[in-house]
Amino acid sequence: MRRLSRVLPLLALAVLLPFPLDRTSASGAPPKDVEATSGQGNGYIAFASDRSGDSEIWRMDFDGGKPVNLTNDPAVDTEPAWSADGTRIAFSSRRTGDTELFVMALDGSELQQLTNNPGSDTQPSWSPDGQKIAFTRSLGGNKEIFVMNVDGTGEINVTNHASADSEPAWSPAGDSIAFTSRRRGSDDIFVVRPDGSSVKRLTLDPASDSQASWSPEGDWIAFSSDRDGNREIYVMTSRGSGQINLTNNPGADTEPAFAPEEGYRLIFNTDRDGDGEIYVTWNAGTGREQFNLTNSSVSMDAAPNWQPLVASPPSGSPIENVVIIFMENQSFDAVLGRLCLQDDRCDAVSEGQISTGETIPLRDATDIVPPVGHSWFAQTAGINGGLMNGFDQILGCGPEFEYACYQQFEPEQIPSLAELARTFVISDRTFETDAAGSWGAHTLLASPHQNGFYQAGHHKGQIPGDYTTGWGCDSGKDGPWGPTWFEYFGNHYPEPPLDSDYPTCTPMQDGSGPYRPSAVPWTQTIMNRLDGAGVSWNIFAPGVDDGAYGWSICPTFADCLYTEQSSKHVEPELFPEVARNGTLPRVSWVIPRASNSQHNGKSMMAGDNWIAEQVSAIMEGPDWESTAIFITWDDCGCFYDHAPPPLGKGIRVPMVIVSPYARPGYTDSRVATFASMQAFIEHTFGLAPLAVEDAYSYDFSQSFDYTQAPLPPVRLEPHPLEPWVVEWLKYHPHTEEFT
Repeated sequence: MRRLSRVLPLLALAVLLPFPLDRTSASGAPPKDVEATSGQGNGYIAFASDRSGDSEIWRMDFDGGKPVNLTNDPAVDTEPAWSADGTRIAFSSRRTGDTELFVMALDGSELQQLTNNPGSDTQPSWSPDGQKIAFTRSLGGNKEIFVMNVDGTGEINVTNHASADSEPAWSPAGDSIAFTSRRRGSDDIFVVRPDGSSVKRLTLDPASDSQASWSPEGDWIAFSSDRDGNREIYVMTSRGSGQINLTNNPGADTEPAFAPEEGYRLIFNTDRDGDGEIYVTWNAGTGREQFNLTNSSVSMDAAPNWQPLVASPPSGSPIENVVIIFMENQSFDAVLGRLCLQDDRCDAVSEGQISTGETIPLRDATDIVPPVGHSWFAQTAGINGGLMNGFDQILGCGPEFEYACYQQFEPEQIPSLAELARTFVISDRTFETDAAGSWGAHTLLASPHQNGFYQAGHHKGQIPGDYTTGWGCDSGKDGPWGPTWFEYFGNHYPEPPLDSDYPTCTPMQDGSGPYRPSAVPWTQTIMNRLDGAGVSWNIFAPGVDDGAYGWSICPTFADCLYTEQSSKHVEPELFPEVARNGTLPRVSWVIPRASNSQHNGKSMMAGDNWIAEQVSAIMEGPDWESTAIFITWDDCGCFYDHAPPPLGKGIRVPMVIVSPYARPGYTDSRVATFASMQAFIEHTFGLAPLAVEDAYSYDFSQSFDYTQAPLPPVRLEPHPLEPWVVEWLKYHPHTEEFT
């Protein structure tokens, strides 16, 4: 009866209490943040700064972190511009006495002078094919737009006009160059073809409009204008219509540059803090929130430029098929902790700290997973600012529940997973991309971010009408949303805003999809990337009549649910047959039904048998020799784990990587998230990153050795459930929607 007492009663899973954000450990020292591993370098921000004493070209991460001086020269270096492939930076410099253009590699090496002219050459802008650079030349009292080859040869005067023409910005399509001109009396934005033909005026305001910057898709142009009395950042369509003030601040806001992903963020220079800083804002036509990235009171930071997100060539590895098996609600210490300790192989503990500072042993887990809260509130309470001692504050885990979330499974309780973990690769540093519940975690399989639904899972009541189960576009449900983390929470953290509910649906590019008008922007998905490259994929997941439909990824995105992509969402029972027949799509997401999911209230052994069935089907089919399998869990459940996550990430989850080319018995301790699986897919098939999040993510490359002799399949046998488990499940069917 003790086993039953630990899992009864099944509670409504909701959480919790306010919690401190103190990052001081029990010993009084701040806990060390886990260092995130950088990927290919996509998404850096280059900028000019005098923080080292004179103006230099610096590079920082997309969030303002890790600034690096790239030029380190006593002369003035400014106006950095990334090449279209993200590998080089052009900039202007006075190191030869007058202002000339130079180019360097993204780490500051391979410096090359491009121009050598008695005038002033400034404001470089690369063509999208990387073969030419547009720039401004000041000579004889006039400014003109020139174009040259990337080696500095073949200069052509594009504008050749008596008025001052400057600030060129090459369009993503390569067929036009936006520039600033005074040929109508005041500064306005014009466009011209690279050969100098078809000059068109886009802004008609008598004020000064300048510093055009194209969005990555070429549908928007940001610019700076003083039409309201001071400099602000505006956006307009590429035809000049729909001009909107984004910043609306008393300070002078200038030099806009779009983020490389979809154009829903942009950076700019501002003096609103008394010195030059680089801020980021959100392109929604509302000027909602703007945040300081450089935040340096002792320097002038200016001329920001965001590195493009560029596809790398396909890896050329033997991997042709990627399978992601996404289970439910477990932490690393709970599932693999005892195996790690027994094998002395990976980072795990056998005891955990509670909120009083006391350390308690991680108890023996029962096969039925206890009902413990696992919402955003629960997870953030457990993390407790990095102290990892707040799990006993989660609903279902206090002393009255015998600290139910402080538990661990023996390898014998998960025999198939244990066999795979011991034979292939364990990642002991895979964290949730965000501290999200199941809906958010499954969203993060398709997108590297939650698109403003930061607590993903706080769904409000369904509106009347013909709507489905689940949480997506066809559910008729709302959830708290905000364009940025800071606007979402504001001064009421950790509570969500009270007046920001929108349909839990990412719309199509034209805004359609949500059941009512929504401020939620369209965002790119990995499915769109795969379709664009002609790479096949399927989501094997519960359908609309299943309580686990909310896990099925596709319904969250109107791009998937209301297009032909929806036909690629099929029932999970089809996967073993497809795998055995050797007809795997290139990418498969395999989502269990609730009964096999290892969710709270379900059997771990039943889920282990289901994992064995999926993996065995692959191993028995002809695609085994070219497949990489990632087995992981969507959120913590929320069970204790001792490893503090990197700032902004969620709790560590189990990750087992299975492949003929997986390093046998290897533990990969490089920091990874769910975005790392996207990075692996992108690098395998030569896709551009979706956003800076996956561009920066480690791609599990060290988990594989493509030169080794391929590992053979392992034999996985199903194991019967204990009689008490069968009896318990019989009398505790879960008919509600799963979280």
